[in-house]
Amino acid sequence: MFKKIIKTNSYRGSRRSGGSDVSAGSSRIHWVDTAKAISIFCIVFGHTIRDDSMAGNFIFSFNTAVFFMLSGYTFRGDRRSSGAFIVNALKKIMLPFYFWSIVSIVIYTIAGQGITGSLGNRASASVNNSLTGNLMGMLYANSETGLMNWNRPLWFLPCLFCIECIWFAVLKLTEKTIAIGKSLSGKHQNTVVDCTAASVILLSFAFMYYITYSHSNFIWPLESETALSMCSYFGIGLMLRRIPEQYPGLIFGTRTFLNKITKGRARIKTVMLAALAGVLFAFVIILSHYAGHMDSRPDDFNNVTAYILCSLAGSAAIILISRAVGKFLPFEYVGRRTLAILVLHKFPLYIIEILSPSVHALIRKDYLPVCIAVDIVIVLLCLAVEKLLRRFAPITIGAK
Repeated sequence: MFKKIIKTNSYRGSRRSGGSDVSAGSSRIHWVDTAKAISIFCIVFGHTIRDDSMAGNFIFSFNTAVFFMLSGYTFRGDRRSSGAFIVNALKKIMLPFYFWSIVSIVIYTIAGQGITGSLGNRASASVNNSLTGNLMGMLYANSETGLMNWNRPLWFLPCLFCIECIWFAVLKLTEKTIAIGKSLSGKHQNTVVDCTAASVILLSFAFMYYITYSHSNFIWPLESETALSMCSYFGIGLMLRRIPEQYPGLIFGTRTFLNKITKGRARIKTVMLAALAGVLFAFVIILSHYAGHMDSRPDDFNNVTAYILCSLAGSAAIILISRAVGKFLPFEYVGRRTLAILVLHKFPLYIIEILSPSVHALIRKDYLPVCIAVDIVIVLLCLAVEKLLRRFAPITIGAK
């Protein structure tokens, strides 16, 4: 009886949780893939423009947080045993990290440190950039050591690995706690799960404030200090998935309310969602402009309250846009290949820097039309390479 309750009431959500948003015979959720596509483009765009520009302030204030949130929404790791979970996470997250780290180090060693502007952004000439130092940076897996200038964006993978491990442990311990109290009703079991998740989210937000205002410069292995900060967004994604599964009445009431306003017209609903997303983005633009540069790294939060507000508003805007777009196959195609784009996108940028200095000069000046055009080309090139890798070396991009 208990196992039945756990399967239906815990965070191990049903594949049908997305309702009509889920492809027939598939666990893919249309709007989630669309949101991932938009998010990965924001990440590529953020790595093209200058950090301290107005566009950079806007993009960096939410582009990583929304990815962690969507990762939480699609997380199903707690369905596995501990051993199976670790093996799967190592294979899908850490193996691609180490493979592309070695590739990046080889290119960095051969081509020289002059490519740092493309592959690593904030390089320091005083940092040990020897082969030994780079390999140490790969094993330590924290971009703030200065030893990951060969491809700084790869920090996301060990950070995601740590976050998934944390939430796997939290959910498994919660499940065991519920198992001890077998007399608890299904409603009370849900309350235990919700309160545990909410507590972890609040503790994560509290850690963000502590690490910022105590001026602690933590640089831990596997980017784990960032993982503790970003656990909140992953947890919010988990809870967003839980709402339609455990509170269908709330979802039904919301849909009924929207149908009354829109009179059942899908086009009006789409316009409303897009307009609300526009309002949220306008809020993020204004707040990030006055707050200055903010990023998901603990030493880059600067104004924690502003970062939290911008990251939540920006994430909500992307989700609303994705719901408004609905089923759109090109976006869904990109959204299913975000890991490949993440690990590959710095290499095309390096090639553009070498082959077209004039284009690179415009990028450095944040000429947005050129930046957007270049980012589209980068994504398309990454997709072409991904197709080859999926066929001949799928394990390098976390595919089967």
